[in-house]
Amino acid sequence: EVFQYTTRNLRSRFFLRTADCRLFSSFPSGEYFNGVVLHYNRSKNYGHIGVDGRPRTGDGVFVHRSNILSSLSMDESPFYPFLQAKERVRFQLETNQEGDEIAVNVTFQDGRVIPPLRANYLCTRMAKHKEDLADRVLEIMENRLEMQEEGLDHIDIDALEKIEAAIESYNTELDQARLKIEKLGMRLEDFPTRKKFSELELPGVFKR
Repeated sequence: EVFQYTTRNLRSRFFLRTADCRLFSSFPSGEYFNGVVLHYNRSKNYGHIGVDGRPRTGDGVFVHRSNILSSLSMDESPFYPFLQAKERVRFQLETNQEGDEIAVNVTFQDGRVIPPLRANYLCTRMAKHKEDLADRVLEIMENRLEMQEEGLDHIDIDALEKIEAAIESYNTELDQARLKIEKLGMRLEDFPTRKKFSELELPGVFKR
């Protein structure tokens, strides 16, 4: 089932748009348009779409997150769908009280609803943890090389503990991210990322 603020709350059809505090004043026509996302600000939850067949002047038509069709009810989920620049989309147009056109019932151009999470979600969320883990690994490797140059051959316990802590943090974050995907009813296999480190064989240099 597809949920959308304006279509599931007909009793409050004239509602306040949080982005610019203007009221909608018309229902969308039956005609659908195609276009390309010019830009979308996720922190402010709005953007603009260029309409195919029209001159690309100005910012295009306004789109707010509440007018993006989603497989999730916005009343029940804190995860909102969002658009990305250069994506092809399909939508209807309606006019607000000030006479400006806005895009509503927005989907991908092929009619698919916009998912709350994108395929790169895990990779993006795990990027900082991977960076932290890489720093810890580099540190222990540099220390090991220095000790070998000095004729020593033992593991730096302090550096090893930092790596173990970074691995634990990475695995915990990955578990939480996977749980979030499952709670949204989405398939883990649609979100590529590396395995947990507990599922891999670590090189001997990183073991006690």
